[in-house]
Amino acid sequence: MGYDIDTIEKIAELVREELWSKDGKIDPIIIAKNLGFSVYESDFDDDNISGYIKNSTNEKAIYVNKKDFSGRKLFTIAHEIGHAVLHQETLNDDYEHIDYRRTTQFDIKEMESNAFAAALLMPREESNMIWNKYRDVDDFADHFGVSKSAASYRLQNLSLI
Repeated sequence: MGYDIDTIEKIAELVREELWSKDGKIDPIIIAKNLGFSVYESDFDDDNISGYIKNSTNEKAIYVNKKDFSGRKLFTIAHEIGHAVLHQETLNDDYEHIDYRRTTQFDIKEMESNAFAAALLMPREESNMIWNKYRDVDDFADHFGVSKSAASYRLQNLSLI
């Protein structure tokens, strides 16, 4: 089973409404904590690892690569939240997942988690408004505190570029 983009958008919106009570830039660290996850920076042995989520009876944690810049870390945290929300039967089930920067295999769960992270960090209405205001990918990325590639992904997903 997979999720279509509209369903992912709605789930991200529900997560924002339930777990983010502030205006302004979304902080996925607070959302992760509201879901019961601790967030840590880590020196992974493999530099190709961008993030890792572990949900078990002993540990609920999201780890991000310490070497990444802040925008990348925030997207990775939101991506891992996507795995927790979209790919577990319940948040009480044991679940582990490692995310790699580069992979040669197509994985629908990775695409869904990327779409979720983009929708969580860059809400549709605000994205439309900001794009219409600036019409510049760098300014759009700066506004949301994400990488240029994450901003481009979102803008393409919304058919704005």
